[in-house]
Amino acid sequence: MKKLLAALAFLAAFGASEAEAAICAGYPFTLQNGQTADANQVMSNFNNILNCANNSLFPNSGGTITGTLTVTGLITGQAGLTVSAGVVTLPNGNAAAPALNFGDPTTGLFRPANNAIGFANGGTENARLDTNGVLTLGVPPFNVPNLTVLGLVIQSNTSSGDELDVVKASGTSNGVGISGAKARGTIAAPTTVSNNDNIVAYQGFGFSGGAYDNAAQIVMQVDAAPSTTTVPGRIKLSTATTGGTLAQGELIDSGQDVFLGSGTQIGQNATNGGFTYITTMAASPTQIPAGETSGFAAMVVDALGNLLYRQPAKQWQQANLSRFTSTPQGIPAAGNTLTVAHALGATPAIVSLFLQNVTPEQNYNVGDTLQISSSAITAGGNSLNPQVFVDATNVNVIIPSTEIVILNKTTGAAAGITLADWKIIVDAFK
Repeated sequence: MKKLLAALAFLAAFGASEAEAAICAGYPFTLQNGQTADANQVMSNFNNILNCANNSLFPNSGGTITGTLTVTGLITGQAGLTVSAGVVTLPNGNAAAPALNFGDPTTGLFRPANNAIGFANGGTENARLDTNGVLTLGVPPFNVPNLTVLGLVIQSNTSSGDELDVVKASGTSNGVGISGAKARGTIAAPTTVSNNDNIVAYQGFGFSGGAYDNAAQIVMQVDAAPSTTTVPGRIKLSTATTGGTLAQGELIDSGQDVFLGSGTQIGQNATNGGFTYITTMAASPTQIPAGETSGFAAMVVDALGNLLYRQPAKQWQQANLSRFTSTPQGIPAAGNTLTVAHALGATPAIVSLFLQNVTPEQNYNVGDTLQISSSAITAGGNSLNPQVFVDATNVNVIIPSTEIVILNKTTGAAAGITLADWKIIVDAFK
């Protein structure tokens, strides 16, 4: 009877309802106090109580324990679920049925591989944390850009300089794209940007001993009021002056005009697609006008000196040059003409001739190349160099009937060459 009372107390403590307890209190045989009972009757009543308690606490359809259950051994559930010593072990699961879900059987965590955690959403793996601590977002094989970050800070103590690497492989010529987008309003309801809005900025900071201070900046900005499908843009390059204040060093506006400093214009885009350098010159072609003392402007003028020609208005304009360079051509016999198609589409303005050695002669080695005049030089009535005439299709090189004379590489003495020991290279510009 004490065991019977203990069983009923167990039911009351761990979730059996009063109705269930009442049912369990009933038994097949009614025994009276003082009555001699058959052992079979007693055991039948006791087994009935135990079966009733088992069905109430652990029914096949599931049950609930509302009290505190302490287990010192191992609890083993279905499909690999175990609980032991405070550790819960789950089966691997998969993206379609993650082992740990949150009321949605297709959304949760699972184990896609050794030492890896997969994140499933709606039955699809959308992220994975692998054994190296690398978090990959997207859809396997993780080639869909699905990462949205509101504020990202990358910190590194390494010296390799590769804290942020973007690697791309594709069957097209497209490379890695890094872009920034700007709107007014909100993400959910964007509105049109305004003139002078910053679109994206790439800024460099250097540690000055007390803080990270400005060093340089590249900013892409709105250059004028936008219209449908068009946002005029400009690029501003700034560097830090004394005190860490950023100052504009160069600006390219939406018309592709170029400005130095706070607004000195050094160039403008021409309507024919060329580019005009607006540097009014004095006597010297490398002299910068008063007030335009930028070393960068001087460098531009110097570097482009050989590619520019001077205009009557004292402006320098870039020559839109097209160049043709032939392969080494065999030299025809004296008195004959070498014809080379230049494919420039117009008569060349400049033609240069070069001799390339193929058999050592006059102390020159194979591969040595020297420039020769492309206009006839005569001595004593004899032509000593080829003469060139050109048209819209060909460069024609007339080989003198006497000889082609060059200077000895070592002695400087003038002597004629053996035509078979040399080849001619034609260089033409329009």
